[in-house]
Amino acid sequence: MKQKNLRSRIFWLIDSIKGNHLNKHLNEINTVLTNPENKTSRNIRENNLNNILQHAVNTTPYYSKYINAKSVFDFPVVKKNLIQDNFEEFRSKPFIDKKNFKSLN
Repeated sequence: MKQKNLRSRIFWLIDSIKGNHLNKHLNEINTVLTNPENKTSRNIRENNLNNILQHAVNTTPYYSKYINAKSVFDFPVVKKNLIQDNFEEFRSKPFIDKKNFKSLN
């Protein structure tokens, strides 16, 4: 039991030294899950969604044409077969040289 407590303390100490990133993310997740309708939770979700959409626009050929999109509603609904048929267009630039798997179903 003492070893688990020591490991936990060391883990969070290292996180604190490195900028407290994990603790901040954990607190953010907790806020969103415990108070989903709270203004702070809505802002967090909106910010995270905007970051994901911006990442897609900046790193994938398929979404690059949506650079002027203002909200999620400006993006198309994408079905699995479209992704399978245009797999290369959906690959994010940071992962092009990485091993990726194509869905078989």
